[in-house]
Amino acid sequence: MKQISEAYRKIRNTVRYLLGNVYDYDHERDRQPYKDLLEIDRWALDQLARLVDLVTKAFDEFEFHTAYHALHRFCTVEMSAFYLDIIKDRLYCQKADSAQRRSGQQVLWEVLQALTAMIAPILTFTAEEIWQYLPQSQTIPFAQMAFWPSREEEWLDEALNKRWQKLIDVRELALKALEEARADKKIGHSLDAKVVLKAGKDAFVWLTDYEKHLQDLFIVSQTELLLVDGDGLAVEVTNAAGEKCQRCWIYHEDLNDAGTCPRCSKVLDQMAD
Repeated sequence: MKQISEAYRKIRNTVRYLLGNVYDYDHERDRQPYKDLLEIDRWALDQLARLVDLVTKAFDEFEFHTAYHALHRFCTVEMSAFYLDIIKDRLYCQKADSAQRRSGQQVLWEVLQALTAMIAPILTFTAEEIWQYLPQSQTIPFAQMAFWPSREEEWLDEALNKRWQKLIDVRELALKALEEARADKKIGHSLDAKVVLKAGKDAFVWLTDYEKHLQDLFIVSQTELLLVDGDGLAVEVTNAAGEKCQRCWIYHEDLNDAGTCPRCSKVLDQMAD
């Protein structure tokens, strides 16, 4: 019973987070063409598409345990432990109507719609509670009356999925090194850190294309990618240079007099206009 209640809590908390971050998103007004979404957002849609296919097949074949485990894993692993953790800075610190923030919100909206419909047969009351906060409730009064979720064919991208699986593996190495640095009292929060990747030629070549994303991927203040002799990949954690931005908590060497980094200063100026 305790295990079941814990699984339910994780699903419910994931949905609460989704609802809390689409409050100012209007799908008709704010959605972007698929090709304009950030790559990690397209990866999240790929994962959602795979989930819809799996859960649909499971329900069609009366494999309810398969559907339950797939939904639980998606909420806890792909969403909470990875995607939602990474885009948190973008959702909280970017300008409210920026393309980057809207890109993430578009994915959250799609996930929320699909999750609500897919949990309705097995978490009926929770689905109805969620439904009352969705715009569709104005025309379709109950989640049980909603159409089963569909997904766009372009969301499935095997090449994209393989690239991001490699990045997830690199992230696991970085998180392990960060945890060791935290245990050794070298850092407190991950944003106190700079991660240096020492990569052999093969790893260096493909990681170069994602170098600007590594900071967000590892949730650290700074990253550096170095080419070294040999094969494989090594991770080194040091203290981030500069001082902590008072708004986003990311360390930067060029804070203004108010203690904010260039990104946050620009956003605050735009909000004041």
